[in-house]
Amino acid sequence: MGRIKKSALLLCMGILAVLGSIGAGAKQAEAYTLETDFNGIYGKEMPSYILKNVEPLFRKHVDKAVKKYNKYAQLREDDYVSYTEKVSKEDNKLGELMKKVKDDDVLRIYRPFYIYNAYSTQSSQKGVSEYYFLVSRNGKDFCKFRLQLDDYSGKIYFNYDESDHFLQINSKTPKNMIFYRNREYVYGETAEGKETLRDSRNTGNWLATDDDLAMQEQYKSFKKLSYDQKKKIIMENLAVMKKGRIKKKAIKYIKKDLGKEYVESESDKKIVDSPLTAFTEKKDYKKYIVGGVVVVAVLLAAFILRKLYLKFMEE
Repeated sequence: MGRIKKSALLLCMGILAVLGSIGAGAKQAEAYTLETDFNGIYGKEMPSYILKNVEPLFRKHVDKAVKKYNKYAQLREDDYVSYTEKVSKEDNKLGELMKKVKDDDVLRIYRPFYIYNAYSTQSSQKGVSEYYFLVSRNGKDFCKFRLQLDDYSGKIYFNYDESDHFLQINSKTPKNMIFYRNREYVYGETAEGKETLRDSRNTGNWLATDDDLAMQEQYKSFKKLSYDQKKKIIMENLAVMKKGRIKKKAIKYIKKDLGKEYVESESDKKIVDSPLTAFTEKKDYKKYIVGGVVVVAVLLAAFILRKLYLKFMEE
């Protein structure tokens, strides 16, 4: 009997230890200090609904990944194949990355930037807009991540891709540098000159296909422009996401994703909080429909009673 009690006690202690380690891991993801700094030419042009919600979006998706990473820690040791079915590659990499972060660390999201696709026609610029951010840890470069905005649905996706580390953009990159892509190359340019920031020819990211003549001409034309002319085109392209239908869709999606954590700017509030939007978002339309049905029913009943009354008076 004593052995049974002892075994039960050890089992309970083991379970508590596992739960404790999971809880500690989850807590770590919430303990660090998170700051933002959006200096630079791109910080002035990016949509406010993106910039104001970078911090809660980062914390939500990173903490979610870390909790999943910790939850399946034992499975990762015992059966890695089964682990990969539970935890995505991105979440696993984020979990490994955030293990380095301590409770008193300060993470700073800064230097937002955007890579213009110069190898495309103007109409094909639509699809997914990618907003990049640098992250420092205690003042030193730590990682990069992206927020991907679907230009049609307005949905926003958090993306951490280790391959972005090969993109040579960091805290030392000039703040006035513009970025653009020509197929497998990413270039950075200032008024002083141009440099190659990434060459993806040997990564398998690009398929060998016949070049589209229109796209070739597009890039040749763009390449001949001055720094200021290129900058103007890039910023105009970036500004499209700051207004119109896509903005409303994106704000609606972020609000739903973040809930109470959503941060709204005054300019965004003026556009979104129209009577119709407020009416539908608060879902008050149900009671108004019911009320409308009741009113119609009352009016119909009054009309029928009046007809019956007039008929009675005629008799």
